[in-house]
Amino acid sequence: MTSNSIQEEAAGADETKSRIAHTTRNFAAVALSTLIANGVQFLWIIVLARIVGDETFGVWSKIAAFVGIAAAIPEFSSNLIVLRDVAQRPDQGGRYLSATLILQPILGVIAVLALNVVGLFLNNDAASRTLLFVASLTLIVDTFGTMAHNQLLAVERMTIMSAITVVYRLLVVALALIALLLGGSLLQVYEVTILAGVIRALMYWWALRRFQIKPVFPISRQMVRYMLRESWSVGMGLLLLFTYRYVNTLIVASVLGNKENGYFGAAFTIVFGIIELSSSTVLVALSPLMSRLASGNREQLRALVDNFSFLTVALALPLGVAISLLAGNLSALLFPGFVGTAAILEVMIWQGVASMISDIYSQSMTVQGKQNAVFLIRVVGILTNVILNAILLPQIQGARGAAIASLGAQIVVLALMLRDHQLDSMIQRFGGRYLRIFAAGAVMAGAILLLQNANLFVAGIIGAVVYVAAILLLRAFAPEHWALAANVFGSLPLIGGWLSSFMQRISAATR
Repeated sequence: MTSNSIQEEAAGADETKSRIAHTTRNFAAVALSTLIANGVQFLWIIVLARIVGDETFGVWSKIAAFVGIAAAIPEFSSNLIVLRDVAQRPDQGGRYLSATLILQPILGVIAVLALNVVGLFLNNDAASRTLLFVASLTLIVDTFGTMAHNQLLAVERMTIMSAITVVYRLLVVALALIALLLGGSLLQVYEVTILAGVIRALMYWWALRRFQIKPVFPISRQMVRYMLRESWSVGMGLLLLFTYRYVNTLIVASVLGNKENGYFGAAFTIVFGIIELSSSTVLVALSPLMSRLASGNREQLRALVDNFSFLTVALALPLGVAISLLAGNLSALLFPGFVGTAAILEVMIWQGVASMISDIYSQSMTVQGKQNAVFLIRVVGILTNVILNAILLPQIQGARGAAIASLGAQIVVLALMLRDHQLDSMIQRFGGRYLRIFAAGAVMAGAILLLQNANLFVAGIIGAVVYVAAILLLRAFAPEHWALAANVFGSLPLIGGWLSSFMQRISAATR
């Protein structure tokens, strides 16, 4: 080997280490900000439910579902396309920003109009229609912050993006809580949320200016046409995804009433709070890396997806086991008085587990340009969900039937996404390890069942210890999984160094 070859190999190794370190820092920044922001949001919803009661909370859940579905319409510009393309060509960020500056607010106005027209034809009273109109205005305001957020994410300016995310979430909760404590209603809560959205947009555009990211004028019509052409299937897919996510809330509210919807909304809060705190964190942090691999090395992308889907199963399985078996104690602790929540939660948590896994494959398909396939899968998912609701709701008392319908539809979506993925290599590499993970989950379930009458925290902690011990004894993780975990957790503040050292020792011991 020549000296030049040795130098090139060393330079390549240094570049790889630098990229890993950079990705790890980005992951840590996004993980920490997401943990704080979504943790604050989760606590706020619990406080809101306790203040307003189950029936008013059911109204809030219904309005949130309407707005959540309509939030997909501004995505037709589309944020995922911006993230994918600007991550690959950062010098084009200004052209994408100017196009979204025109497209997204217009689409936000369309979303507001469509949402309120639909609201007129549904069984809503005048007060609910007023709430819906005010809440829908956030769809316009949020576009100005979101377009800047995605520019920062694409060029991997994670630290300042994460700081703004946390400040915004704290601001929303503080203003809303003050409004309620001063005797305000849900209407005032939505009004201060709009104010917080304006402040969020100002913070993000200040950050863009700081990093000299600015729109390029005149706006390229070719760019606008390209974005609409590329993103329509992504937008439709997200519209179907959000419809699938929230349609059960609207069905329960319409068929069973606001009180039952309050119980359903409480279970929904727990399940999707967990998803936002876990899998969504990973996907946001890894999106730029996945986009680059999709354009240059599909085999590495497939390996990345295989590894993170395996780790997601390993992390989601104990959550599903613990929350399902301890649903009664958990719902009584977080939502006292919401008597119907436990029966819904013990089913819905498994829908959340399946969703965490399928989101990884959905993201992988999107960055590879398979938006049309994702769209068709979402169509099948929403149709399955509606059909199952029509069958189960008349047969099962309360909103538990809607939770079962949602779980069944999510399983269908996951199965279809796995069909698109090349499973042979994944099964060959991970098949035995998946069996060990499931065995560890079964042991954990047995331990929790023995402690079901004990304190919630005692049963949960002992169950988690049993699961980790089973993972170690069964050697379910390969050394590279422990090494990856060590890199990720090593960037966390305070305990990161200790966790990294501990996992490195496990990695060395399992070789």
